Amino acid sequence: MILRYVTYWFFLIQAISLWSVAHGQKLCGSHKPIYLRSSDELLDVHCMQEDIKEIQENFVYIHPNSFYYTRKEQVDSLFEIAFLKCKKPQKTIDFVEILSHLLQGLHDSHTNISPLVLTQFSDVKKVFPFFLEEINGRYYMQKCYRDIVPRGMECLSVEDIPMAVLHEKAKLFAFQEGMALEANHQMALKLISRIFSAYNLQNKEYFTLQLVDFSGDTIEKRLESAPIRTVLFDKEWNQRESVSYWFDSSGTACLQLGSFSAKSNSGMRRFLDEFFSEVREQKSPHIFIDLRGNSGGYVSVKNYLINYLDTASSDKRERYDFIRSEKDRFSSISWWTKYRYRNYLRHYPSDTLVAKEWEYIKSPYGTHCHLFYDNNTRFSLKTYRGKVSVAINGLSMSASVMFSSWIQSSNRGLLYGEMCMGGHRGTFGDAIQLKLKHTRIPINLSTVKITPLATAHFSSDGVIPDVPIKTNVYQLKEGVDPIKILLGFHKKNITKNK
Repeated sequence: MILRYVTYWFFLIQAISLWSVAHGQKLCGSHKPIYLRSSDELLDVHCMQEDIKEIQENFVYIHPNSFYYTRKEQVDSLFEIAFLKCKKPQKTIDFVEILSHLLQGLHDSHTNISPLVLTQFSDVKKVFPFFLEEINGRYYMQKCYRDIVPRGMECLSVEDIPMAVLHEKAKLFAFQEGMALEANHQMALKLISRIFSAYNLQNKEYFTLQLVDFSGDTIEKRLESAPIRTVLFDKEWNQRESVSYWFDSSGTACLQLGSFSAKSNSGMRRFLDEFFSEVREQKSPHIFIDLRGNSGGYVSVKNYLINYLDTASSDKRERYDFIRSEKDRFSSISWWTKYRYRNYLRHYPSDTLVAKEWEYIKSPYGTHCHLFYDNNTRFSLKTYRGKVSVAINGLSMSASVMFSSWIQSSNRGLLYGEMCMGGHRGTFGDAIQLKLKHTRIPINLSTVKITPLATAHFSSDGVIPDVPIKTNVYQLKEGVDPIKILLGFHKKNITKNK
């Protein structure tokens, strides 16, 4: 009897761990930095064109759905245009721009050149990071390194370059998912200082920022740039993606999710278990989930959260599309995992999903595969039935887009804020980094496409909030969150913080 009990739990654990191999996708990349040659070094025509050919070959070979958002003729045209631009020598930074514009045209936010590349050129030693907010066509300081420029102050130009010009340039480096153009523009606002540093600052000790002070006068402020390494190791500036929760005086629970992978997969689940346990104890009538700036993460954690909130047993099935290659996630699984597949299937041959995964692992390179998951949790969760509100913006990407789509399409709650980086038709993900053979420039390529079956027929436009809200100048200056004001609570009313 004891042996039978132990055997049962052994194979149950095997099934869960095998399920996580494919289903535990982490939908945001975290690759190590690669330091590049000088930004103004001229690249050979042959090297650039060969690298473009390499991207095209790998895109067709690795990408799970090459023409999901764009037709084949459009994709071919994008590569042809990039090829023609490289018929004469280009500076390294200009070639990076050509590649970024090429990959952006594929409308897959996971197939890209990371904006981090802009500060990884060997001659870019100095930076001065700042984030801007665009309000009614004007640019205002949202956050400035060391708080040298007050929040809410209007910014006209830097080194006589208008902010609008830098914003347009930054749009070429911002990600693009489907037709979520508004999200692309919002992400570009976060890249303006990187664009300026890469193209104009380099090793300059000082630069001039033209501002409009709070009395309405135009002023110039001379600022000192900072070494890249100083900024990279500044913990106050580079705050890690985190998760937390708190309750206001009325019992409303605020769940702050900077990422679905801020902790390990199991750590995130334990965090959510703890949160909902506290919600039950506090008898919270309302949960506010803040996904602004959430870059994605583990899709299984996203599904775990959905299962806590699903009161109507909605259709949560998803289709995973893969192309078998030596670069996909299945190629790196250990011999022990392969042994568990074989051992599990010997005892449970009727488990068709695990059998299909195993058949896919054994299939030759180039094989297309579609796997379906129902996404209902294998554990009993006490469903929360109260009110749910979710905040999103243009920096809500990947798994957070899929969560927002479920909230809206299932009528489980209301979305507040701004269009997020993606639509209701799912997301690409699990990107691998490919270092180009000749120029050594790193690019990211998606290896999986995840499509929720319930919303597969929806538009490719970005998920639009039910209640659009943008920050005004006064709120920006005072550090007031308009969504929290609308919903009637403030963080200062904390009764518990985690």
